[in-house]
Amino acid sequence: EHEGERLKVLGAVPTEGKGEPGTVIAEPLVVACGEGALRIDRAQRPGKSAMDTGTLVRGYALPVGTQLD
Repeated sequence: EHEGERLKVLGAVPTEGKGEPGTVIAEPLVVACGEGALRIDRAQRPGKSAMDTGTLVRGYALPVGTQLD
Protein backbone atom coordinates (compact mmCIF):
# COMPACT_ATOMS: atom_id res chain seq x y z
CA GLU A 1 0.00 0.00 0.00
CA HIS A 2 1.06 3.54 -0.72
CA GLU A 3 -0.98 6.42 0.67
CA GLY A 4 -3.72 3.91 1.54
CA GLU A 5 -3.96 2.54 -2.01
CA ARG A 6 -3.20 -1.10 -2.77
CA LEU A 7 -0.91 -1.92 -5.64
CA LYS A 8 -1.33 -5.38 -7.14
CA VAL A 9 2.02 -6.81 -8.29
CA LEU A 10 1.56 -8.86 -11.47
CA GLY A 11 5.18 -9.47 -12.41
CA ALA A 12 8.43 -9.26 -10.47
CA VAL A 13 11.97 -10.61 -10.61
CA PRO A 14 14.33 -11.16 -7.66
CA THR A 15 17.37 -8.87 -7.79
CA GLU A 16 20.25 -7.59 -5.68
CA GLY A 17 19.53 -4.81 -3.24
CA LYS A 18 19.55 -3.73 0.38
CA GLY A 19 17.27 -1.58 2.42
CA GLU A 20 14.40 -1.55 4.86
CA PRO A 21 11.83 -4.10 3.65
CA GLY A 22 9.11 -2.40 1.63
CA THR A 23 11.26 0.58 0.67
CA VAL A 24 11.68 1.63 -2.97
CA ILE A 25 15.46 1.48 -3.46
CA ALA A 26 15.85 2.05 -7.22
CA GLU A 27 13.92 3.29 -10.24
CA PRO A 28 11.64 2.56 -11.89
CA LEU A 29 10.43 0.23 -9.11
CA VAL A 30 12.81 -1.96 -7.11
CA VAL A 31 11.62 -2.75 -3.59
CA ALA A 32 13.81 -4.03 -0.75
CA CYS A 33 12.81 -7.32 0.88
CA GLY A 34 14.00 -9.11 4.02
CA GLU A 35 16.80 -10.53 1.85
CA GLY A 36 17.60 -8.97 -1.52
CA ALA A 37 14.98 -7.06 -3.49
CA LEU A 38 12.28 -7.39 -6.14
CA ARG A 39 12.23 -5.53 -9.43
CA ILE A 40 8.53 -5.05 -10.10
CA ASP A 41 7.83 -5.20 -13.83
CA ARG A 42 4.01 -5.06 -14.01
CA ALA A 43 1.48 -3.76 -11.53
CA GLN A 44 -2.12 -2.64 -11.27
CA ARG A 45 -3.78 0.12 -9.26
CA PRO A 46 -7.39 -0.33 -8.09
CA GLY A 47 -9.80 0.34 -10.93
CA LYS A 48 -6.98 0.73 -13.47
CA SER A 49 -5.58 -1.52 -16.18
CA ALA A 50 -2.41 -3.54 -15.61
CA MET A 51 0.69 -1.69 -16.80
CA ASP A 52 4.46 -1.89 -16.87
CA THR A 53 6.12 -0.02 -14.04
CA GLY A 54 7.69 2.59 -16.30
CA THR A 55 4.19 3.70 -17.27
CA LEU A 56 2.88 3.32 -13.71
CA VAL A 57 5.47 5.61 -12.11
CA ARG A 58 4.97 8.37 -14.70
CA GLY A 59 1.46 8.90 -13.32
CA TYR A 60 1.88 7.64 -9.76
CA ALA A 61 4.92 8.88 -7.87
CA LEU A 62 6.95 6.14 -6.17
CA PRO A 63 10.40 7.77 -5.81
CA VAL A 64 13.39 6.12 -4.16
CA GLY A 65 12.83 6.15 -0.41
CA THR A 66 9.05 5.62 -0.60
CA GLN A 67 7.91 3.15 2.07
CA LEU A 68 5.27 0.64 0.94
CA ASP A 69 3.20 -1.22 3.53
